[in-house]
Amino acid sequence: MPDTAAWERHLQDVPRAVNLPADRTAAARDAAPVVREVPGGPYPAADLLAGVGALLHRYGGEPRLLVGRSVAATGRLLAVRLTVEGGQTVAGLRAAAAEAVRAAVDLGGVTPAELARLRGVDPAGGQRPCHAVVVDGPPEAADPAAAELTVTSADGRTCLVADPRFAPGTVARIAAHLGRLLTALAGDPDARVAELPLLGPDERSAILYEWNDTARQFPPEQFPELVAHVAREAPDRPAVVAGDRTLGYGDLDADANRLAQHLAGLGVGRGDRVGVCLERSPESILAQLAAFRLAATAVLLDPEYPQERLEFMVDDSRAAAVLTRAGLRARLGAVACPVVEVEGDEWRAAPAVDPGCPVADEEVCHIAYTSGSTGKPKAVLLRHGPLRNTVHVLREQCGLAPGQRGTWLCSPGFGLVQVDCFPILAVGGTVHIPEPAVAASPEQLRDWLVEQRIEQSLVLTAMAERLWRLDWPAGTALRWMRIAGERVRSWPDPQLPFRVLNVYGSAEATVVGTCDLSTLAAEAPDGRPDRMPPVGRPVANVRAYVLDANRQPVPPGVLGELYVSGESLSRGYLNRPEVNGAKFLPNELPGDPYPVLYRSGDVARYWPDGTVEIVGRTDNEVKIRGYRVHLGEIESVLAEQPGVRQCAVLAREDTPGERRLVAYVEPDRARPPELTAVRAALRRRLPSYMVPAAYVVDDLPTTANGKIDRAVLPPPPRTRPELDTPYRAPENPAQERVARIWAEVLDLDDIGVDDDFFELGGDSLRAMRLLARLRDEARLRLKMSELFRAPTVAALAERAGTPRRAPGVVTHDAAGRHAPFGLGAAQAGLAGAPGVRYVEWQRDWLDVDRFVAAWQRLVTQQDALRLVFAADGTQRVVERAPAPPPVRDLTDAVDAADRLDQVRAELLATPFDLAEGPPYRLRLTLLPDDVVAVHLAVHPAVADDRSLDEVLPRLLAAGYEEPDGPAPALTVRDLLRAEPAPPAESAAPAGPVAADPVRLQRAVGDGWSALAAAARRAGTGPEELLGALAVDAYAEATGAPAALAPAPAGAPAAARDVVGPLTGGPTDGGPAVAVRVLRADDDGEDWLPVRRANLLPGVAADLTARVTGPRLELDWTCPGGEAARATLDRVDAALRARLADPAVDPTAPATVAVGG
Repeated sequence: MPDTAAWERHLQDVPRAVNLPADRTAAARDAAPVVREVPGGPYPAADLLAGVGALLHRYGGEPRLLVGRSVAATGRLLAVRLTVEGGQTVAGLRAAAAEAVRAAVDLGGVTPAELARLRGVDPAGGQRPCHAVVVDGPPEAADPAAAELTVTSADGRTCLVADPRFAPGTVARIAAHLGRLLTALAGDPDARVAELPLLGPDERSAILYEWNDTARQFPPEQFPELVAHVAREAPDRPAVVAGDRTLGYGDLDADANRLAQHLAGLGVGRGDRVGVCLERSPESILAQLAAFRLAATAVLLDPEYPQERLEFMVDDSRAAAVLTRAGLRARLGAVACPVVEVEGDEWRAAPAVDPGCPVADEEVCHIAYTSGSTGKPKAVLLRHGPLRNTVHVLREQCGLAPGQRGTWLCSPGFGLVQVDCFPILAVGGTVHIPEPAVAASPEQLRDWLVEQRIEQSLVLTAMAERLWRLDWPAGTALRWMRIAGERVRSWPDPQLPFRVLNVYGSAEATVVGTCDLSTLAAEAPDGRPDRMPPVGRPVANVRAYVLDANRQPVPPGVLGELYVSGESLSRGYLNRPEVNGAKFLPNELPGDPYPVLYRSGDVARYWPDGTVEIVGRTDNEVKIRGYRVHLGEIESVLAEQPGVRQCAVLAREDTPGERRLVAYVEPDRARPPELTAVRAALRRRLPSYMVPAAYVVDDLPTTANGKIDRAVLPPPPRTRPELDTPYRAPENPAQERVARIWAEVLDLDDIGVDDDFFELGGDSLRAMRLLARLRDEARLRLKMSELFRAPTVAALAERAGTPRRAPGVVTHDAAGRHAPFGLGAAQAGLAGAPGVRYVEWQRDWLDVDRFVAAWQRLVTQQDALRLVFAADGTQRVVERAPAPPPVRDLTDAVDAADRLDQVRAELLATPFDLAEGPPYRLRLTLLPDDVVAVHLAVHPAVADDRSLDEVLPRLLAAGYEEPDGPAPALTVRDLLRAEPAPPAESAAPAGPVAADPVRLQRAVGDGWSALAAAARRAGTGPEELLGALAVDAYAEATGAPAALAPAPAGAPAAARDVVGPLTGGPTDGGPAVAVRVLRADDDGEDWLPVRRANLLPGVAADLTARVTGPRLELDWTCPGGEAARATLDRVDAALRARLADPAVDPTAPATVAVGG
């Protein structure tokens, strides 16, 4: 039995894993290890351990390593704790390895399973107890449970055995690196580990030269000259559009000259700085161009910043003048320089003559402030040269052209303006500026981009990833969406009607690399789940290197820091010589003509083809919602507050995809801080994106040397924070419902009805989640601006109103839960019908076991899924859940598509045995490329379309986790027993059910707008009008009279504002058209792409109309197999003609009255 205490000392501070250049996050099932011979062998057994340690250290930079050493013929390992540092000599490393082996022998050998238990790693989760293992034996002796990399030595051969997560080419490359290190160990004993050769000549040449062969010659004209050229050639062409305001190129050029002449009269000249304190607007672009015409620098000042921060920026930059508008003048406070109001008339009297101050590449065009570690923001000096280079790079990569419609979406204080709107202006395009509320909402921004026919747009990453998930009309004018601001965490769908270009850079290095994510995603779908979207290759006239701590190139797959040289670099920081010295270094890389090497602080790695992927940051700088934030700046302001003894700030991502700032405060026990005052102080001093969302007040843990131990700081508690507003509990069901949603969105336990959402830690991303939840669960549709105006539970609950109650008094009958009970009104005509509702989802990387467990729990909680029906017209809930669903594995089937169709046909054609149950059939099919198809067939007597469209997709969207919480307090039996008796006429019509449905989808651009206008003229609602038109179209196309089918079975009354069922009279067994309208109004909706078949007796055609803003999508389903497709085409064409022809009288009553 191992000595636990001794092992704890031995394993202390050894990391669980080290960074290795694996190609996949997980290997395929039953995949064989990859074996490659280490070139140059055989090697002395005594060197293998030291060589492996040097390799792991050079790959990951970790000094504390655990390397297993096999104990011959015992199945046990010596756990060798090896310390490797770059400054060690070869002789020192060998001696340290020999000593480490002796210490491991004293502890004794253990099995890999015992070592895993001692280290607390989970083998079932793919974790290994050793970083690597050295084995005296052939490759077959390697134990894959011990480590991902094993070095074997036998019969004169040294081999590397790797987990199948490593591609064969990668294993060969690692083996070559190990061979070079082992060869070097036999050489100079005084050579240092960090200097030992790792790369071969070809690898080194590729990294330094081939991947950085970017030299290009671009025209010399600078941005001001390019705008002037467009103004001469096309003066009437619109340059900037904001709402109903349009500024043409001729006016932009002339006004910029007038404003420049006025500034010159105030003493502004070449090299001076001009503050621009304006929101996104035509005037802001005009003001910046005016500064350029004087060869002066535009200092970007966001008017949303606190006054103290703006005053600091104006003073720090020594601005010679500030351009603003009257309504923003007070935000600047007391500034010493002249202030010019751009909407005034004084400057317009100046001559519209170019001052004649041409600019050069090295001159500074912008000063942009970023977060600084000293507690004050630092100013970056952006040059004209990178702007000129960026214009030509984007012109080539995105096809920027004269007359194209672009956007300006980034903050007016953001240096990203050089990549956002300026390239559009430089080529003669038109910059469109949306309202702030539109720019803040994914749905509204999507609709605005479509309506304005935008062709080119730059969007911050956090917003872009939300835009990708929305439905986009196929005919959208958007061609390229450029994304920038922070690391991309998800891949765009290659089927989007536009391409996505990842533009990587920073204020210090404007555009470093670009990557067409759409093309890459389409070309390499197998690799997408295992790799984060990359930033691509360096652009023209820019070089990018991933270097180790000694500024030597690292191999592909190995983490290093990204360094940049070339035309993208800024002039450094204003008034920060020490920071410039640390970040802008002399360039000593061979063959690089540029004198300066910028140290980015980004942790990166190469892909095998030279593509660069960013994986994190080396310093205390993070990105929050696209903004670079130095946590030290927040900590400096926080530490100044009364009662704060010491503090720390972290960017936490406790919920995947939701990064937020959390402040940790150790209080002065004699006078603890008041958090409300602390929050208020930070809001005065810092931009909103730098104010922490949550606070933890407690003693802070420290390391042995007395520093705050950030690694063990806990997540913030779920308790309500200290607020000025006293706590008031919810007082009615509407408030309770809204408060519950708030609590789940904010991760808090107690929410007072008067609490401010944003004071509780809410931010724009959580606000979007809140609005979506309120819409889905409280039937409350709000815009972001409305939440800002009324950010309390009480105000929102008043909007939501009291929830509707079911008729009668509903009480829970626990004793009779499994006793027979009568059918509900919506079920009465369906229990004996042979219909089926079928839905299918296909998902990548679905965890089948977790999904099945979640489904089984759902069935246990939802009594409706365990109903059985008796011949006497009653039903009951069986106690036990049915067996788990079967799983069919078609991953290796060459005819997977055909066999998948067989699964569908079987589920659609097989009738339910409702007497035995269950009333559903769930199947899972494993498909190639790690895709899982989830098939669900449900009898219409137990589930309606609302259940299939909302309840079950949420099970998938929740990450396939088991639903939390107890079973519902009221059961289906409780609810149906409280209903009135069903009317006799609700019986379902007789008629055969035709399986094998066909489906047809069509989009009608702004069809909903036209339909709504026609409905207003007719004095009816658009849903009712659509039903009339659909029935009329069916009758015309088929020559058969038709009726409007009854509302979907079981559709709850509370759902009628989201699912608009068109109620008609009872059908007589003849053809009927079923119509549902799913409305998203102006807020948009993420419609789940499903394959649905609603096969009900007598239904000839089933139409689901999805409405998003003005867009109308028609989704037809018709039973009868492919023979029915021609009929469906005719019906659809007839309906579309009616929607397109305003002369058609949509209110002809004859067709609506048939059957009813």
